[in-house]
Amino acid sequence: MVRNRKQKHPTPRKCRRLTTPNPITPAWPYKNRPHTLLGISFSPTVFGTSHTPPSLPTTILMVNAVKVFKKTSPNGHCVSKSAGLRGPRQPHLPCGRCGVVDHDYLRGRRVFARVAVTYRYGREEDEVMGLHFSKELELVNTEVAPHAGDVQMTDAQERLIKKLGANAYPISVNLPENAPCSVSLDGGSEGSTQPLGVIYDLRLYVADRKEERPHKRNSVGFAVRKVQYACPGSSNRQPQTLGQQGFTLSPGRLNLEVTLPQDVYFHGQPIEATLSVNNVSKKTVKNMKAEVVQHVEVTMTNTHFSRVVASLESREGCPITPGCNLTKTFSLNPVASVNKRRFGIALDGQVKDQDANLASSTLVAEGKNVNDALGIIVSYSVRVKLNCGAIAGDLTADLPFKLVHPDPASVKAPLRKTQSADIEVEEFTNLRREPASHAARHQLLSVSLRDFTPPSLPTTILMVNAVKVFKKTSPNGKVTAYLSRRDFVDHVSHTSPVDGVVVVDHDYLRGRRVFARVAVTYRYGREEDEVMGLHFSKELELVNTEVAPHAEDVKMTDAQERLIKKLGANAYPISVNLPENAPCSVSLDGGSEGSTQPLGVIYDLRLYVADRKEERPHKRNSVGFAVRKVQYACPGSSNRQPQTLVSKGFTLSPGRLNLEVTLPQDVYFHGQPIEAKLSVNNVSKKTVKNMKAEVVQHVEVTMTNTHFSRVVASLESREGCPITPGCNLTRTFSLNPVASVNKRRFGIALDGQVKDQDANLASSTLVAEGKNVNDALGIIVSYSVRVKLNCGAIAGDLTADLPFKLVHPDPASVKAPLRKTQSADIEVEEFSNLRRGQSIAEE
Repeated sequence: MVRNRKQKHPTPRKCRRLTTPNPITPAWPYKNRPHTLLGISFSPTVFGTSHTPPSLPTTILMVNAVKVFKKTSPNGHCVSKSAGLRGPRQPHLPCGRCGVVDHDYLRGRRVFARVAVTYRYGREEDEVMGLHFSKELELVNTEVAPHAGDVQMTDAQERLIKKLGANAYPISVNLPENAPCSVSLDGGSEGSTQPLGVIYDLRLYVADRKEERPHKRNSVGFAVRKVQYACPGSSNRQPQTLGQQGFTLSPGRLNLEVTLPQDVYFHGQPIEATLSVNNVSKKTVKNMKAEVVQHVEVTMTNTHFSRVVASLESREGCPITPGCNLTKTFSLNPVASVNKRRFGIALDGQVKDQDANLASSTLVAEGKNVNDALGIIVSYSVRVKLNCGAIAGDLTADLPFKLVHPDPASVKAPLRKTQSADIEVEEFTNLRREPASHAARHQLLSVSLRDFTPPSLPTTILMVNAVKVFKKTSPNGKVTAYLSRRDFVDHVSHTSPVDGVVVVDHDYLRGRRVFARVAVTYRYGREEDEVMGLHFSKELELVNTEVAPHAEDVKMTDAQERLIKKLGANAYPISVNLPENAPCSVSLDGGSEGSTQPLGVIYDLRLYVADRKEERPHKRNSVGFAVRKVQYACPGSSNRQPQTLVSKGFTLSPGRLNLEVTLPQDVYFHGQPIEAKLSVNNVSKKTVKNMKAEVVQHVEVTMTNTHFSRVVASLESREGCPITPGCNLTRTFSLNPVASVNKRRFGIALDGQVKDQDANLASSTLVAEGKNVNDALGIIVSYSVRVKLNCGAIAGDLTADLPFKLVHPDPASVKAPLRKTQSADIEVEEFSNLRRGQSIAEE
């Protein structure tokens, strides 16, 4: 018993053994030894009391343990071990690791490293009908082992190779300088399968050439990240902003000054915002509100949005009456724990991780613009609002700052070669991915960034796309068709065909042919109103041509070559083109849920077996597809800034009321807010009482020569009103026309079916240069911004209309062609399982 107590409570004589000539590796006799985690030394506790040995040296030298993460390929011939410290990596270092491959297994082959980044900007469960909300980019694909010459190794690599033997090779992987940082977006629900945002994957595989596709059995995959750090004290700037607001028909101004003590904050550090209010107006400040706002820009879809991640509202010191001053400090602490399950919140780690942080601010090198960064750009600002009532409105001031992780290189000592045995191996598959608190957790294979330029990286980023085809079989099972696309894409200058493969047994053909027939149904009235032989639809046959068997060789696409190679000798490539003047697919909302057939322009593609194309297709040996003709516009195709100026005079009243409306661009994409700037110059004797801005959809049905318009977005405001004679006003209205708030309204034109929850408003009708849009067929759609100034019942309204285009971006402008090396990337989906009429987006 005495011996046991001595082991638990050593005498001071044993404690004095710490003062050895080598203080780096002290002979500590405690059972509970001191633990070093991220540079913080914790002393053991005896019966709840911290016990400090009496003869410790005044300088404590940091000792870092080496932790490596191990993963083995399914066939057991390829093992990868990554060396890392307990804590974040130095941001300027590449990802260093060791690979173990048996020489007998290599047989002249090489080990390659491939880094791919997946850019997911939509939920996986919403991917239907071939629609994909993700892009995969191959950033790095290089040979890493065996090496022809000597390779400079890190201390951890030297220890691993010494321990693992002759079959171990050091490897090092770098990323391109402009590679995006890892950011996850909260999907807003627990049912999301794949995380939104930027996700990296590092794969080591054995092959003869790097162009070969990695096989799962002889490859090792790691989920890695690219992160950014900032050095403590890297910026001494103290952000400051001054906001002022004047009030109509009221003298004086309300002044607000917001100051931050520093420009760079670390995660978990409270943000102290000092505001000074000087009220020299006639208005009273009723309350104050301070917020930390996270601004997110998704560069792939050109989407901008903001989320409040911390807020504090106070009435202390209020009301601030005219002539009074107030100085107050708000303390805000933005953390991810109180922002979970909020759609759009950007995080450093996965949403499911309890210790995930808010995403760090995007940092760029000096002299570069943060708007040129790729991926998801994150920034933060402190927003202070002073509420002066419903009539006077709010005075708002925004002050940007940076929220980042500290650079561990500024506090971390290098590893010593004497610690050759301090290696701890952990299975990579046992790790929880992406704990986001870099400053307080072990690093998990982070690919770090801090302004380094890789010496030998390719300048071309290779796009990797999965091939998805749609399959449908005839009722008798003799004819099967595979389509690689479901839409005829009109690029204004030309129309891309619908191509695919048809599989027909030679014994079933018996000299017959396979024909393709495209018919368009033009329905301009409800089916339930068709009585006494009256019909409100027309069906036109646009294409009827023989597609198989072919008498000569046919030029095939990559997808067709893969399908034919997979399906065998009974497969034939097919390609169907539409006439140049064929109308685009547009659906009109019937206004009620009882409508059976959709109104508008509907296409049907049918493949059938017959002796002659004049024969009527029979249902048992034919395959039908509901297809569409859609239009795209290239981003940046127009640099025009629409502008209009209107004026109005009044009877028996001198002067005029002038209104100028301006848009920053001519072409907008679906979901993009429309910022309309209006300038009012009132040199008349009338008073403008209120203003109203609308987005109007104009529809022309050419079959019946009918024109009508529908308001799809509107905003009415009295802010800045009344505009009395001699006064001016400049105001910006932000409008977002979407189909979700216009469902079940008769006459609204949509891209998809009315029943689809994600259908978009119909795109503007585009024509080639030199042609007139009025010569188009089908349903012609256009949009305009309409601004109204109300001058009262007697004076009336002043109205200005400014047309613009609302379209979908052309995916061909950002999508790379498929690579023939991906011969197995074919995913087949039954066409009958698809929901038709989805919103058109990049596939």
